[in-house]
Amino acid sequence: MNMGFFAFLAMAVAMWISSALRGDLTPQQVRKNRLCQKFSGISHIGLWADVLLLPWLTGTIFDYHSQWSVIAVVISVVPSLIISAQMHRLWIKTQPSDHNLVAKKNLTTAGHIHLIFMAAYLSLTALFYFFTDDINPQHLKWVTILLGTHVSLATVGLNIVRQKRLDPSAVITALVVWAILLWRLWQ
Repeated sequence: MNMGFFAFLAMAVAMWISSALRGDLTPQQVRKNRLCQKFSGISHIGLWADVLLLPWLTGTIFDYHSQWSVIAVVISVVPSLIISAQMHRLWIKTQPSDHNLVAKKNLTTAGHIHLIFMAAYLSLTALFYFFTDDINPQHLKWVTILLGTHVSLATVGLNIVRQKRLDPSAVITALVVWAILLWRLWQ
């Protein structure tokens, strides 16, 4: 375990705790507090992945940090912050009822943590795929498979299961992520 693992695990646990304190972590809390959202935080596959999967992937990715220059970090962080901010802004605008990150046209505390969590994870992923030369092939394979599956389930899968429709932007997101991941895998 390294610093990356523990930092991401701490952020993920903080999202769970802030959701529990807000009263929307469990289905019982959502019913008791008569929240307008349809689903509890704990019923969101992305929240589980944030705790059980992404810290492990981050730990694997962070093992390669010695290969990253300050310039590479800046080049990765800036677009990652922009992408995460735009995604969260879209959620604020659309007020999705399928997760606990947005309420009353604002991000919840869990939403603010998720904004940082997502930007940091996007940054690490960019560093791993674009700025790391000497990657263990097994690490590359498993990070690619697990990350691509996570993005697909958290976007396309949730649209189909919860919203009963296929959102074209979710499909495009999943396809772009898979294209980038597979491109690097076959390099």
